[in-house]
Parts: sequence; C-alpha cells; structure tokens
Amino acid sequence: MSAATRRVPLWPRSMVGQLLLVTALALFIAQGLSMFLLMASRDEARISEISGISAARIIGAVERDASDVGQASRRPVNRATMMHGQPGHGPRGRVRILPAPPPGLETDRWPALSSRVAAILATSPYSFGEVRSVTQIDDVPARIVLHSRHVGRVVRVAARMDDGRWVVARSFVWYPEHRFPTVLVVQTLLIYLLLLGPILWMGWRVSQPIKRLSRAMDEPVGFARPEPVATSGPGDVRDLIAGFNAMRDRIAAMLADKDRMLGAIGHDLRTPLASMRVRVESVADDTLRQRMIDSIESITAMLDDILSLARAGRSLEQPAATDLAALADALAQDYRDMDCDVAFRDSPATIAVVRRDLLARAIRNLVDNALKYGTRARLSVETIADKVAIVVADDGPGIPADRIAELVEPFARDESSRNRETGGAGLGLAIARTIVEHEGGRLVLENAHAGGLIARIDLPGGSR
Repeated sequence: MSAATRRVPLWPRSMVGQLLLVTALALFIAQGLSMFLLMASRDEARISEISGISAARIIGAVERDASDVGQASRRPVNRATMMHGQPGHGPRGRVRILPAPPPGLETDRWPALSSRVAAILATSPYSFGEVRSVTQIDDVPARIVLHSRHVGRVVRVAARMDDGRWVVARSFVWYPEHRFPTVLVVQTLLIYLLLLGPILWMGWRVSQPIKRLSRAMDEPVGFARPEPVATSGPGDVRDLIAGFNAMRDRIAAMLADKDRMLGAIGHDLRTPLASMRVRVESVADDTLRQRMIDSIESITAMLDDILSLARAGRSLEQPAATDLAALADALAQDYRDMDCDVAFRDSPATIAVVRRDLLARAIRNLVDNALKYGTRARLSVETIADKVAIVVADDGPGIPADRIAELVEPFARDESSRNRETGGAGLGLAIARTIVEHEGGRLVLENAHAGGLIARIDLPGGSR
C-alpha cells in the first residue's frame, strides 16, 4: 500500500497523543456548552428588556388615550415618544393606536416575547386581549447598519384593547453579529495552547517510565542478574516498576535454580549411561549389543535435547553481526561432507545481529528434521522489506495443516503422516522455535505446493 493511500488512524496509539486528543475534544465540548448557555441567557435578558419597554409604552399610550377626552374615542391617534434625545440617536420607539394590526402582525411570530409582555400587561389597571410580536430589519436606518458591527432589528409588539383597537409599540434593538463558530474555535485554541505544556510534560513523565518498562519486558532473562529498570514518574508508576523489578529478580533466581538442577541431573545421568555403554561392549550377541547401544545413544541424545531446550534462551553468547548467507552455506557444506543431500542456493550477503552458534543450532535442527522425513534439504536466505528469512525446504510428506501449530511444542510428533521409524523425542522443532524467538524472530512452518515442508526463520533487521 502506497503512502498516499495508507489510512491515517483517527485514534493515536501513544498515551500522550490520546491525552491531547481527549483534552481537545473535552475543551471543545465544554466551550460549546458554555457558549450555548451564554447565548441562551443573553436571549432571555434581551426578551426581558424588550418586554419591559414595550409593555411600558403600551400602557403609557393607553393612559394618554384615556386622558385625551377632547378627541374622538375611535379616531386613530399617532403619537411618538422619544427617548435619549433626538430621533435616530440611541434607542428609539414609537407607539400608535390602530383599528387593526399593521402588516406583519397578522400572526404572532415571537411567542416568547408576546407571553412575557402579556404577563406584564396583566398587572396593569387596563384590560388587554391578544398580544402579538414580530422582529424585522426592513426599516432599520441604513446609516446605523453601515456604521455598526451589530445588526439592528425593529421589534413590534401589538396588544388588542377591549374596544378592538390595537396598540402597537415599536422598538429598535441591537443584535450582535453571529460569530459563534469563530469565537468557539478561537477560545478553545487559546485554552488548549495554555494547557498544552502541562499536558505534554505530564504525559512524558508517565509515558517514559512505561516505555522503559516495556523494553525491559522484551529482554530475555539470561544467566546474569538483570539490570533493574530505573524508577521514575508518578507514585503508582514507580510502584509498578518496583514490582516488575522484584518479579524479574524472582524469575531470574528460579531460572538459575532450574539450571543448576538440570546440570546436576544431566551429570548424574550421563555417568551411569557412560558406564552402561562400556559394559555393553562385553555382550557377546552382536545384534543384542547393537540394540542396547542404540537405546543408550537415544537416551543420551534425548537428554541433550532436553537440556538444550531448557537453556535455549539463557546462553552466555553475545549477539554479533553475522553474515547469514555465509552461515547457511557453511552448514550445507558440513552436511555434504557427511554425504547428506543438502544444497544452498546462492544468496547475497545478508547481515543480521544474532547469536551465531545458537542460530546455527536452530538451522541444524531444521535440516535434520528435513533429512529425517525426506531425502534432501534445500537452504536459502531471502530479504523481504525489513526482515530476513532463512528457508529450509524438504521433499517429505509435509504436515497436516491443522497440526502445524501443535508440532512446534515439546515432545510433539506427527506419526500419522511422517515416518514412524525416524525415532527422536520431538524436541528439534521446539528447540529451534525457542532459539528463534529469543533472537526476536519467528519460526514459520508451511506445506509447499509441490509437496514437502518449508520451514522459515524470520528475523528482524536484515541488511545487505
């Protein structure tokens, strides 16, 4: 897959990345909620202000209409009440008494404002019927709109009197421009930048000890006492690292005890086996003597395999740069010197940092397995991307696909499909797998299309 088509994960893998992402999302949500509540409270305050002004003007107009006895009771009156000086400067309002609601007030278009005005009018000494409200921008003075960052709106409130006439109060109010998304993003970014430093520091303080702990967990436990992981970070992380160091020390002590026990068992068993081997030479029957010798050698080989499996991951050998192609070629030549049909396919020099002797033991086990169940073995070294593969192929009967994973376990043998006369304890593949895994690699078994078994050792970081 090319870099252009590779999918970028939306959820970061690192703890610091996840912490930053969660913090950013939480801040954005919190800012959105606070902005929503702020706008809701501002709208409520605006309704309270407009309803109070409109109700006061309506009641004032009715009072003036009732006191103007000299005028006809049904003749429309057009009066204007000015506030804060001359018309056109600051908030202004106009009140008219009309026989019918003016255009735009045929229906109630702002129920929240109408209900608030009706509640205020109900406390007055006058009786009113239906109340309607509407907000418009059609008759806002152009000079006010052009020279202001706010949007001006005209609010009309009409209340029906008992005699059927309508009192219409008009008010001019300022509406700030709707910059909700911009304000939300800018405020969130500012807060996020202020918190970014402490978040990065805290994330680094927690993640670095955990990374050291993770690397230490991947290191095999050798014969020497493992180097303890440095304790740092918050208290719970320090306790975790201290517990890991104590656990690894206990594991190292148990493995050392196991090695001493196996060494003692191996020594105690080899001595009587050697003595039996000498005494067998005095048996007169050649056939019986040879059978006894084969049995003793089989027990000795099994003992060596068991000790090798137990110590596979605890070698004193240090990793070193090794030419894997040269190593495989030398092993194939050794087998050919013993008249075994083992060939190496020419491969370019491939360097990897491994324990050479241990890896050679793993390759020999795979070649022995190939010769045991087939007639020949073919070795090759391949480099694929960032890994190197050592391949051992045979011409035997192969392994049933459902038993491949089982046969790399200790003492496992596939007697149903492979030769029953081959002998052995079934430890060769288990030893090879243990060695390869301690080198950071993987042992893969698969059946070839043309027949036979392919054993592949995948190791990281090959370089030519």
